[in-house]
Amino acid sequence: MRRFLRVVTRVTWPARARARRGWAAALVGAAAVALSCLDEPSGPAAVPAYLTVAPSFASATASIVPLGAANVRLTRSSGTVALDTTVSISPADSTVDLNLTVVVVQTNEVFQLTITLRDTTGAQVFTAGPLAVTPSMNPGTAPVIDASFRYVGQGAGAASVEITTSYAVIAPGDSVLFEAVVLDSSGAEIPGTPIVWTSGNQYAQVPRPDRGLVVAGEQVGQAEIIATLLTGQADTVFPFIQQQSGNVLIVSNCDACNAATLDSFSVYMPGLTFDTLTVYSAVPTLAFLQQFTTVLLYEDGIFSNAVNVGDTVAAYVASGGNVVIGTFYWQEQPEAGYNGVGWGELDALDPFQTIGGSEYNADSLDVTSVVAHPLTAGVTALYVSSYHGGVAAKEGTTVLAAWSDGVPLIGYRIETGGQRLVSVSVYPGYPYYGGFSGDFYRLWENALSWAGAAPAPRPAPLAGAPVRRSLPVSGVSSQLPRVGGSESGGRRP
Repeated sequence: MRRFLRVVTRVTWPARARARRGWAAALVGAAAVALSCLDEPSGPAAVPAYLTVAPSFASATASIVPLGAANVRLTRSSGTVALDTTVSISPADSTVDLNLTVVVVQTNEVFQLTITLRDTTGAQVFTAGPLAVTPSMNPGTAPVIDASFRYVGQGAGAASVEITTSYAVIAPGDSVLFEAVVLDSSGAEIPGTPIVWTSGNQYAQVPRPDRGLVVAGEQVGQAEIIATLLTGQADTVFPFIQQQSGNVLIVSNCDACNAATLDSFSVYMPGLTFDTLTVYSAVPTLAFLQQFTTVLLYEDGIFSNAVNVGDTVAAYVASGGNVVIGTFYWQEQPEAGYNGVGWGELDALDPFQTIGGSEYNADSLDVTSVVAHPLTAGVTALYVSSYHGGVAAKEGTTVLAAWSDGVPLIGYRIETGGQRLVSVSVYPGYPYYGGFSGDFYRLWENALSWAGAAPAPRPAPLAGAPVRRSLPVSGVSSQLPRVGGSESGGRRP
């Protein structure tokens, strides 16, 4: 006797908006089965049977992949296909009804069920099965089929995900965009792979799991931002949510150098207040930089994140910010010969350009070269044992002092909006190494004070703000993803 198996299944899909709250069960169906005898004259008599399919997904936010169709296949134990049908899914659909009929050759026949979900382009994105299916005649004892969906779409074979654009510090309430790449086992990028973005705590929110847009909360603390693949691999960064204050932000790729610079500058320049930011693998936001009247930018060893930092600092200048640049900034420029990546758009704004990186010989200020100006006020002597020079003035730059060999020491340019850019061809982190004398601190105080006094509109710093460090000297940059930069150049050419 041959029988028909008529399966009436309701498939429940999560709408994308609903799915952002989580996919608890994406497919919950009751299958009504009709069994009948084909050789009876009166025709087939329906005998209902039941089953329930309870799916699960490896990722709780698999809904970032838009579904376009579902394929259901039933296969007999002999390997022949008893049923193979596809139903379309509209983005507005939350449920899809399937009415399926198959022929059964014996009572309690066992089928193998495979369900494949396709995206709106027709590509397979999730699959479950094959699963053994035997409907029950009693709805109260209907078997529950555990359908565990696995991701099989673009990037399913990825080895890792790496957050490439991160932020060490985000101002409360600020919105910033994080970015990541997906890599195969050889390190090659796999474009188009879905990445799920989530926040690990209350300090920041991620409004959409399919985009790395992070909204900082108002509470100060260390956020946790996670990028996860639908196959489980993940990467995490820990930006600080912190309100900044002070006149000057000291920026470089070296924690210890920043700390030494801040600790000494704050003693010798009591009229200024400072914070520091280490940017080896993190990028400051424009909103964060705009809290300061002046950014002091230098580096200690070239690093591949410099181009991203330079682009943001250039945007800060365009918005009215002032910048003071010091050695080893110029070793990052490709012309220096250290394989640096440059500083992006900031390279076009710097008053100096490299003529071969920084010099490593001792030198002194040429007193006869000093031009009277607030930038040179009180600067009558300067000696350094190394780490200076290696630059030439660009067209339009005003040079106010030079080294004994004629290399410019200090120069400036003023943008059309009044923003001031100052270059000083000496290493600001000398307190970290020693080997200097003369009016070192007066020179830097002049540069930072004069740049910060530009008439361009700037957010007012907090009066009497304490001298403090924005980030711990250690323990922050190490938690951020490396972006492949080398630490050559600088004092390690």
